[in-house]
Parts: sequence; C-alpha cells; structure tokens
Amino acid sequence: MAQLGICDVIQLIANIFTSIALIFNFWLDDVVIKVVYAFIELTWNTSITLILTLSFNRFVIFADLLEDSYEWIIFGALIALSWCYGAAYFVLNLLPNFGAKGLTFDYMVSNTTQMSMLRSSEKWINASFLIIAFIFHISSIILVIYK
Repeated sequence: MAQLGICDVIQLIANIFTSIALIFNFWLDDVVIKVVYAFIELTWNTSITLILTLSFNRFVIFADLLEDSYEWIIFGALIALSWCYGAAYFVLNLLPNFGAKGLTFDYMVSNTTQMSMLRSSEKWINASFLIIAFIFHISSIILVIYK
C-alpha cells in the first residue's frame, strides 16, 4: 500500500533529522523536537491503522464479501480514517502538557494524569488494532487454503 510507504518516508526523515542532531551534538529547540516527535507518533499510529485496513482488505477480497464498487468507497474511507487517527495523535503531542522534551524524547510531563492517560490509551488501542489485524490475516490464510 502506498500509504504505508508515505508513513515510512515521513518517519525516516524524522529519524534521520534526530540522528544527525545526536551525532553532531547540536542542540535543537524544544519546539523543533516536539514537532519531530509528533511526526514520529503520527506515522506510528497511522501505520498501525493502515495495517489493520490492509488486513481487512485482504480478508474482504479473499472472502468475496463486497462488490467492487463498494470496496473502493469503504477502503477509501478507512484510509482517510487512518490518517485522521494519526493526525489526532499528532495534534495531541503538540499540546503544551504532552509530547517530547530534549533529544532523549523524555516526556514533558511524565507524572501527570493526562500524559499517562494518553500513553495508556495509545497502547491499548494500538494493541487492539494489531490483534484484530492478526485475526484478519489468519482468517485470510484459512480462506485461501480452504477455498
């Protein structure tokens, strides 16, 4: 999927930028670090939802559940929702009490309830998405074997 490639390129650019800053030991402003971290979070969360969309797409194709005209509408909407999900975490990481501080990406306010709620919700939602994607992948394999 081209959308996963776009996420990978954004994450690669953000990681190269941070690596160069660490290697050459120059200090970046906290705002720049916060934005770079927000981009990394955007790509990570978007990639997980795009993996779920891709596994659901494979399942629907192999199970032959939808007509071709509906597939484009449904999967286009799921891709758009994936980017909206990632964008929501991007915006949350730019808020004053969230995000990263310093090149070590220590959390700005690690002891606050808001931060722990954000990290815990991100962990459980993404884990649920990956489990559902795994179930769709296994179901697709079973459909291919027994069809």
